[in-house]
Amino acid sequence: MLLFLFSTLIKIGSGHLLLKRLKDCFLGYHH
Repeated sequence: MLLFLFSTLIKIGSGHLLLKRLKDCFLGYHH
């Protein structure tokens, strides 16, 4: 159970970082 929660947190964290990186690339491309 704890391991599942931990892996879910990692997935959410890495997904958030990827989204932020994509957003930065997108904004950098536009401006």
